[in-house]
Amino acid sequence: MTSRSATDPQPSQPRLAILVVDDDRDTREMYADYLRWRGCDVREAADTKSALAQAFASPPAAVVMDLAMPEAGGLDAVQRLRRDPRTAHVAVIICTAYLPGDRGMRALDAVGYDAYLTKPVLPQELLGEIGRILHKREPITRSTAPPDSRPR
Repeated sequence: MTSRSATDPQPSQPRLAILVVDDDRDTREMYADYLRWRGCDVREAADTKSALAQAFASPPAAVVMDLAMPEAGGLDAVQRLRRDPRTAHVAVIICTAYLPGDRGMRALDAVGYDAYLTKPVLPQELLGEIGRILHKREPITRSTAPPDSRPR
């Protein structure tokens, strides 16, 4: 008998929609391919303009967002997602090698996010975090996260 993960679709349920946003094609495709393999409906964006257009047109269950993006950065995109009523409910997982420092973390805390993962992140870890978040939808900030799980 095999066990189903929290993100595996049930036979009668629609597939979980995930938007993966990363300007690095290899990283974006690695996450997207793995999530598809695990049964998710994955959309991809190489920039925040495309990501926002896709999210506003058809809000996903979760957005995996890199912060270090060309042109408009990931932080700006997260702010816009959170402010718009069409996407305010969407889970936001920051997945980045960029460490924004105290000022950047305060800005992220102000808009809210559901998880902050520092690359490199294995696709399995990302899927596990998505499942955890979608079952517990209380956005974390440095002030509300347990000390051992606070973003660094």
